[in-house]
Parts: sequence; structure tokens; C-alpha cells
Amino acid sequence: MKLFEEFKESSQKEWEEKIIQDLKGKPFESLIWESEIGKVNPVSFNTDIEHANPNEFPYTRGTKEFNNAWDIRQQFKEENAENLNQKLLEALKGGVNALEIFVVSTLDFDVVFKDVQLDIIKIYFHINSSNCIEIGKNLIAYCVKMGYTLESIQGGLLFDPVKELATTGGLKFDEASVEYLKTFSLQMPQMHTFGVDASIYGNAGANLDTQIACALTHG
Repeated sequence: MKLFEEFKESSQKEWEEKIIQDLKGKPFESLIWESEIGKVNPVSFNTDIEHANPNEFPYTRGTKEFNNAWDIRQQFKEENAENLNQKLLEALKGGVNALEIFVVSTLDFDVVFKDVQLDIIKIYFHINSSNCIEIGKNLIAYCVKMGYTLESIQGGLLFDPVKELATTGGLKFDEASVEYLKTFSLQMPQMHTFGVDASIYGNAGANLDTQIACALTHG
């Protein structure tokens, strides 16, 4: 027995008639609203979609060719190592599989990652030009100490030099840091070493299309 076989399949025409009935005299066009990036029609049908294979333009079926798995990612700004560890464990028990940590330099990884198995999740650190080498070396040392294969660790050291320049008015990212991140990428190939953070523009009042435009310039 099929789960929905007792339900009658409705045609697009029937759905349109039902929508018009529910509008009680209002025109169908009244549903369309103007967003900051253009008109949005909340009603769409299969015939409105330009179909394509996964990972093919116009990406109506996503950018992943072999699966459509999504990470459940949570951000953490806790500065106390013990408290952060408890929050990480609680999040992981709740289904989170990607951790994004903002305050890193003062953290003891032995405390922060107690009972956290880094090789089965993704881990991201927000870094800047003054602490990227320290954090990278500390992470590698911790993974080696715990017996992880460096190639198995996924995530990234999220450094956005344009964001740092825009928020602080300066950039201390020197050649030594650049060379270190190149070496780090070879040692931990599944860890990204740069990120793009356009939230600073949204926080400053930019609309969606402006944020996207600014984010593209970071590349």
C-alpha cells in the first residue's frame, strides 16, 4: 500500500482555482510582493522551474552531484574553555555536526575538545592576521597528540582579510602568515584557510544584493 494513494492528485489548474477561491475576490497578483532584490511570487508550480541535473546551471537541484547532505552548523562565542566544551557537547548531542568557534587564541584545546571527536565532524575557527599561525600550530599539535590523521579533519581557519581591513582599518597579514597557511593547507587538505564574511555589510545597513556584491569583491 502506497502512503498517499488514497489522496487524489490535483492538477495545476485545480490548485490555481483553489487559490483564487481562497483570495475571496482579490486578484492573484495580490500575492506577489516586492523584495529588495525584485518581485517574489509565493506560488510556484513544477512548470515554473527550469529543470537541470544536480550541480548544473541554473542549480535548481542544488550544487551537489552525488548527494544533498547538509551540515548543521552552530556558532560559539564563549570565552571560557570549560563552558565552551559543555556547549559543544550539548550541541553535538542535539544533532549539530559542524562547529564554528569565534574566540580561539586563549583557549586550551585539551579542555575545549574533551570528549569531542574531531574526525567525524567539521570544525571552523575564526582567525585574524595576528593569531592564524598560533591557532594553526595548536590545532595540528592537538590532532597529532590525539592520534587523528591530519587529512581526516574537515572545516577551516576562517580568515577574511578584506573584512579585517574594513572593520579595523588595518591589516597585519604578513608574508610569514601567508606562507604558513600554504603549509597548513598541505598538512590539513580538508581545512579551508580563507573565508568570506559579508555580515559586516548587513550589520551596517546594506540590503541583500549589496551584501552579495560586496562578498563577490572579497574573492
